[in-house]
Amino acid sequence: MKVFGIYEEEDFPLVDSGASESGVSSSSYEETITPLMNLLTQFRDQVKDQAQTPAALFRLCDELRDELLPHLGIRLEDRAKGQAAIWKYENKEILLKEREEKVREKERKEEEKRKRKEEEVKKKSTPPQEWFKIYKAAEYS
Repeated sequence: MKVFGIYEEEDFPLVDSGASESGVSSSSYEETITPLMNLLTQFRDQVKDQAQTPAALFRLCDELRDELLPHLGIRLEDRAKGQAAIWKYENKEILLKEREEKVREKERKEEEKRKRKEEEVKKKSTPPQEWFKIYKAAEYS
């Protein structure tokens, strides 16, 4: 993100992996990534607002939300037009399971669509003399 000029070196706090003198970590991981996630969310919203027709930009934004951030344990939720997106830090395993379920559902719908299309082609290519024998056999036997 620094390369794209979204933030400077001093804008993003360093992760303090060790404990302070009192034995308590000085900042949590969520507090550490909050500025970056807010900038990333803002960047994504601006790209979506400025890209009215190019589908590639929307695909990139959706890929970021659906494919990349779940591996980091981050859920990015779109809201109504004109409202900023919301991000949540969640269990990575849950997000990956949800992602896998969405992929399976999409594949199932594509398979159903393919079967309907095959059936339509079969109906159109069946000669009229055979149509009632094949498709209406139970009704006219």
